[in-house]
Amino acid sequence: MSTRVVNLRRESYDVDITRRGKWGNPFSIGKDGARDEVITAYMAWFGINRPLQADLRELEGKDLVCWCSPLPCHADILLELANRQLE
Repeated sequence: MSTRVVNLRRESYDVDITRRGKWGNPFSIGKDGARDEVITAYMAWFGINRPLQADLRELEGKDLVCWCSPLPCHADILLELANRQLE
């Protein structure tokens, strides 16, 4: 089963990746830049966050929840990485 991203308002989920948890994006739209800029910032931040990278297997095959879905957000990065682990 592959990992997918769902919207917090609409569906049930397995893992909360909103700002309130360890998977959340610490960069905010507006304060830290436009949507694409904060996604890029998250990608760079995740790239140096070894403890979080070590926990990536927690996301495999799970439904991830974020407020942004279906709009682009950091969830897309986590989704790609988690699904890559399954290959």
